[in-house]
Amino acid sequence: MFDGLLLSLLSVSKVTSSLLNVYLCTGDFTGINKTYLPLRETERAYLEGVIQKKNKESKVTLLDLTQLLRDELPAEKNLLSVYTPYALMRLFLDLLPEIPGRILYLDTDTIVLKDLEPFFKENLEGKDIGCVLDNLRIIFWKPGYVNSGVLLMDMDLIRHDGMNGYCRERVALKKMKRPDQDAINRIYRKKKKIKVFLRKYNEQRKTFPDTVIRHFTPELKMWPFPHMVNIKSWQIEKVRCVYKLHEFDALYTEMIALKRDYFLSLD
Repeated sequence: MFDGLLLSLLSVSKVTSSLLNVYLCTGDFTGINKTYLPLRETERAYLEGVIQKKNKESKVTLLDLTQLLRDELPAEKNLLSVYTPYALMRLFLDLLPEIPGRILYLDTDTIVLKDLEPFFKENLEGKDIGCVLDNLRIIFWKPGYVNSGVLLMDMDLIRHDGMNGYCRERVALKKMKRPDQDAINRIYRKKKKIKVFLRKYNEQRKTFPDTVIRHFTPELKMWPFPHMVNIKSWQIEKVRCVYKLHEFDALYTEMIALKRDYFLSLD
C-alpha cells in the first residue's frame, strides 16, 4: 500500500498549496494474513516529508486501529472477505478523538487531479456524508448504490447520529461481499443521511477535463467478451498497457524516484 499512498499523496500535493492534515489508518492483522503488516513510523515520516515540500505546515498522523477492530469484530465474519480488514477502518473514524469535525476520506487507489479544497467545503445540506454513485453496481442491479472510496464526512453529525456504530453492528452480524460499502449503503441510505455529488469527485471510469479525483475501481469490459478488470493506480505498466493511459506518466516518474529515495534512505 505504500506505493498507493505515495502516489495519492504526491498527486494531492501537486495540485494544492493548502495545509494538508493527513490521517493514515493502519493495523496489524498478520493473524489473518501474514502480509497484513501495519504502516511504520519510517513510512509516515517520509510521506510527511513529501507533502511538506509544498507546505511546511502539512503533517501526517499514523493511527493504529488494530485493537478497535479486534474488539468490535471478534468473529472475523467480514474480516475474511475479498477485501482486507483495512477497508473497514472508515467505519471506525468516529471513535478516534484525533479525527476533526469534517474530513475527506480517500481510498489508496485514488489520484487527485484538482485542488480538493472546493470539494472539502461543499455544503452537505445536513447530511452525514457526501459521496458519488458506484459506477459498476448502479448500472445493473443497485440503482442509488454509492461508492465508499471517496467520502466527505461530517464527523460531528456522524458521532451525534451514531451512524457508523450501526454500520459496525451490521458488519459484526451479517456476512457481506463488500462489508464497508454494503453497510454504508444499507444504513446511511435507509436513514437518508447521504448527499450524492457529481461523478467528477470520484470518477471511476475515465478522466474528463473536470475530474477532481480519479478512482481506480473494478470495471466491466465487454470486449472481446464480458469480463472484470481490476487495475490499481500504482500498477503502472498495466495502467499504460491495458487502460492505454499516459496522462499520469509525469506523476509516475516522480513517484518512482521518490520510492527509490525512500528505500535508499533505509540502507
